[in-house]
Amino acid sequence: VPIVDAATGWIHPETGKLYILMINQGLWMPNMDHSLINPNQLRDFEVEVSDNPYDINSKFGITHEDVFIPFLTKGATVFFETFKPTKEQLEDPN
Repeated sequence: VPIVDAATGWIHPETGKLYILMINQGLWMPNMDHSLINPNQLRDFEVEVSDNPYDINSKFGITHEDVFIPFLTKGATVFFETFKPTKEQLEDPN
């Protein structure tokens, strides 16, 4: 599996603002319809992640200086909705 630098798009559910999330050292799996983002890799790059839905002392999601990305759950799966950004969105996310 190739290791790549890539981007995925996320739209803030309340504001509708588009964010382009840069993924360094990601796994390239072109046949998957979703992104795999390792919370431990985020932590290694000093991004605050709370992936324990039962921790009442932390917001459930990714805290970044610019935005908070809330996590969703489906059974035991923790996730947030992303998409493949267009070339135009990559060049100008606003």
